[in-house]
Amino acid sequence: MKIVLSNYHYQPVHSGGGDLHIEAFIQTAVSLGHTLFSLSSCRHPSVRSIRPDAFGQWWHLRNADVHYLRIQDDFPRRKLSRWFTPPWRSLAPRPALVWEFNTIPEQGACIGRSPAEIALAREHFRRTAPHCDLAVCVSRSIADYARTELGVSRTVVIPNGAHLRPSLANRHGPDFDVIWAGSAYICWHDFTLLREAARLLFDDPAAPRIRFHLFGSGTEKLTGMPPNVRTYGPVSHAEVCTVGARMHAALCLYEPGPGDYSSPLKFYDGLAAGLPVITTPQSQMDAVQHEMGSADLIIADRRPATLARILAGLAADEPRRLRHSAAAQHLIARRCNWPALMETLLGEVSALVRKRRAG
Repeated sequence: MKIVLSNYHYQPVHSGGGDLHIEAFIQTAVSLGHTLFSLSSCRHPSVRSIRPDAFGQWWHLRNADVHYLRIQDDFPRRKLSRWFTPPWRSLAPRPALVWEFNTIPEQGACIGRSPAEIALAREHFRRTAPHCDLAVCVSRSIADYARTELGVSRTVVIPNGAHLRPSLANRHGPDFDVIWAGSAYICWHDFTLLREAARLLFDDPAAPRIRFHLFGSGTEKLTGMPPNVRTYGPVSHAEVCTVGARMHAALCLYEPGPGDYSSPLKFYDGLAAGLPVITTPQSQMDAVQHEMGSADLIIADRRPATLARILAGLAADEPRRLRHSAAAQHLIARRCNWPALMETLLGEVSALVRKRRAG
């Protein structure tokens, strides 16, 4: 297939997040023989550039098989979205229009968008949804939202994943090290829960020595953390993976709200490293934790004392940690690894293209 990724943004040295998904998509698509085109904002060597003006876009869309767009919290810019509907789409009707939903418009509230901006984005999606041939959604919650709230008729759920990494057999030392990695500037993370649990552990002389390591943009601006919490700021994803291999556990903590719709990359990254990942209640993570027999790692009541208790219990029970580690890596190897997930995604898109060609 010829696939135009018109709004892709990718940097070769990245800190994770969306770049991981983009990287996995591109690598798998190229390995399967597909040809990819995008604007210069996608700096991947396997993706060919297209001109940003209307003629340059039309030149590639006119004989493309798929027009594929990555959706975050906002509707794509007019210079791209004009190709969704007539009269512009009449000039390049061949490609199937595929939206990849990684979150919902309401997530914009977590990065400073106003209610009016969110409502406008929803209205744009509703107006153009009849022209969307397929919505690839990273969670069942987003798929339900796309159908019921936006009016997209055809959806498929392909969650995020990770690349399986070797698990260190021995993670011994005087301290029990816990990692959190992500975009701290998005205000859906529950840093209050983390901070208060860390303080409980620091203030308790009988508690094990548990240290928290926070990586990612915005962590350097967090305040009020106790001495057993260290923040590192922006760090490349490769470095986070190296550090994560030396950790004993990971955290994935969300406040109720838009985060309930997500497919947390940090969750799967922790599992891929063979770490027990302690989570707040969230439908996709809950299902995976139960599948692995790790429901005891869910902070069901969202209380700092419960998080502190779970961490102290893990620190004191190495066989329990090893059981969680084995279950986590088995899950990633079996069905939550990037190559398998992206092959499934591209298989769905290929089937859509064949169906359109058959009339």
